[in-house]
Amino acid sequence: MQKETLHDGTAIASDKMSPEKAISVTAAKLSFAAAAACLILLAVLHVIEPEFGPSWRFVSEYAIGHYGRVMTLSFLAMAISCVALFATVRSQVRTIGGKIGLVLLLANAVGFAIAAIFTTDPITASKEVLTTHGKLHEVGYLLKRSGRLPKSGLNLRF
Repeated sequence: MQKETLHDGTAIASDKMSPEKAISVTAAKLSFAAAAACLILLAVLHVIEPEFGPSWRFVSEYAIGHYGRVMTLSFLAMAISCVALFATVRSQVRTIGGKIGLVLLLANAVGFAIAAIFTTDPITASKEVLTTHGKLHEVGYLLKRSGRLPKSGLNLRF
C-alpha cells in the first residue's frame, strides 16, 4: 500500500494503518469542492438577483425567484459537503464531544437537504398564507442551526 503524508507530517495511508483509520482524501476533496460550489452559486445568485437584499432577507428566499433551482443546487452542494466531511473525519474522532459533533454535522446535512427539497415562504408572508413546504423548510433550518452548537462550547476534538 502506498503511503501519503500531509504537509504537517500526518500519515494518510500506509501498510500499518487499517483502512477505517485512514483519512479519506477523496471525501475531503469532495467536501471542499461541494462547499466551494455552494459559495460560488450563492455569489452568482447575489449578482443575478440583486433585488434580494441579504442583509434583511434569508438566502433561502432565492429559491422562490426565477433562479430557484440555483439555490436548490447550493443547498444540495452544502449537504454533500457535510456528508463528505463526516466521511473524512469520522475515523479520527475518539471523544464523546467529537461524536456529538459528528451527529450535529449529519444533522446539518439533513437540514440542508430538507431546505433544498422544500421551498421557503417569503419573509413577508402572513401566518394565514404559510405553506406546508415553508414549515418543513423551517425544520430544515433548525437542523442546520444545530450544527452551530459546537462553535459555542462543544469542540470537535480528535
